[in-house]
Amino acid sequence: MLSGNRLWRVRRTRYSYNILGLVKKGEIEKAEEVLQSMIDRRVYPDIFAYNALIKGYVLTSDARKAFKTFNNLKKRGLIPSDISYASMFAVCSRTCSVIKYHTVSFLSLAKVCSDRLLFLIIIVYC
Repeated sequence: MLSGNRLWRVRRTRYSYNILGLVKKGEIEKAEEVLQSMIDRRVYPDIFAYNALIKGYVLTSDARKAFKTFNNLKKRGLIPSDISYASMFAVCSRTCSVIKYHTVSFLSLAKVCSDRLLFLIIIVYC
């Protein structure tokens, strides 16, 4: 039987894999609900859970939600991994084509991006 800290790690891992599975199915809203239920139940998400959700936003080209999720992981004291930054670049590369052809402005992205260096790199990248 599992106890203490190990039990929490198992729960966190199950939630994270659940989020990843939902993202792979394209059920981003359900993945968001799972992340929120983790927080509500005080099973604090790890970087894997946040990266999985950001991956979902890459697949849907939703830069605004990707930036908000990225900012939330930093607010919770987690350090973004290489995968986090790669996913942010991926969502921005997908969004750049949207920005060029639609009325999405860089200023709207700047409002949700607390990491100014990342935002400047994205502007140069696009």
